[in-house]
Amino acid sequence: MKWAQPLLEDSFLVSAYDLYYGHLPSPKNLPRARLMFLDSGGYETSVSHDLSAVFQHNCECKAWDEGRMREVVAGWPESLPAAIVSFDHGQHRVSLSRQIRAAHRLFSSIPGHLHELILKPEKSWNGYLECEAVCAHVKKFGDFHILGVTEKELGKSTKDRVINLANIRRALDMANIDVPLHVFGSLDPVTSTLYFLAGGEIFDGLTWLRYGYLGGAALYYQNYALLEPSLSMSWEDEKSIGYMVLSNLNYLSRLRDDMMAYLSNGNFRRFEPALRKCAERTYEILCTEMGGQS
Repeated sequence: MKWAQPLLEDSFLVSAYDLYYGHLPSPKNLPRARLMFLDSGGYETSVSHDLSAVFQHNCECKAWDEGRMREVVAGWPESLPAAIVSFDHGQHRVSLSRQIRAAHRLFSSIPGHLHELILKPEKSWNGYLECEAVCAHVKKFGDFHILGVTEKELGKSTKDRVINLANIRRALDMANIDVPLHVFGSLDPVTSTLYFLAGGEIFDGLTWLRYGYLGGAALYYQNYALLEPSLSMSWEDEKSIGYMVLSNLNYLSRLRDDMMAYLSNGNFRRFEPALRKCAERTYEILCTEMGGQS
């Protein structure tokens, strides 16, 4: 984060779990942004990992429950605008109805911030959200400011994930519920663009710290250093990674502008050539799978 702090002005995400156990500075000492996301701890307490991870860290999972989450929320400054994510534990599974009720309990004590309901699979043996069950609860989602899902839990393939996200977005639209969809764990040029076409509006993840964005793709930082003309092969790794992280933030800003341009004119021309082809193909799949109503 040390390379990126000066540029993290719009938004960034921190974990309530990390704040509770002192892995991060206290909220008042964090870099200031227009909007912070206070995540729920599900990532840190999960035995699985993001799709972008190449290995899983062997870290001790410390005790985590709703009471500890409330302690962190209670200590969050009113002067620091935040979207608070509902409590989650990566190894616990409860029904969607219970998830919604628990979120209401938590948010009732913090009216001054945005409230985000993160939807998790109901069954421990099934690592995926059941789209039909989610859509059956759609009218209850209007009580929240943001609706969150994790990328890896949307489906077994990219196509499944895109279609399921689009179905959730369509269910919200049909119920006249104007709540943005937040896709956790996805922040690379390709998948962010595809989920954007499917109705996603907020994206986060660790990819921008792990890989370099170039030509619409995400590359290992060693290869990024070789292909990016501004870098030197003789640079030490730490210097190359720092440059990559800062460049990634600029890249994401441009990608956001490309998405906004698409919304204004419905044209894919602003996207980079490789990314444009992938987006056009995905749009055709959405139109076919959803009866031309994507």
